[in-house]
Amino acid sequence: MESLIWFLSIVSFWALWYSARDAEWKRPASWFDLQPYMRQSKSQTGRAQQKRRKR
Repeated sequence: MESLIWFLSIVSFWALWYSARDAEWKRPASWFDLQPYMRQSKSQTGRAQQKRRKR
């Protein structure tokens, strides 16, 4: 059971870091500041990637 929790935590941390790097916004001070960014970034990152590909 502990291994499952470790796996989920590592995957979630990697996903957060990857999405943060891809979105190119400054890292927030705390975890609670991250949540609103995640909700907004889902729609914004897709548009940004499309613009980059077109160029």
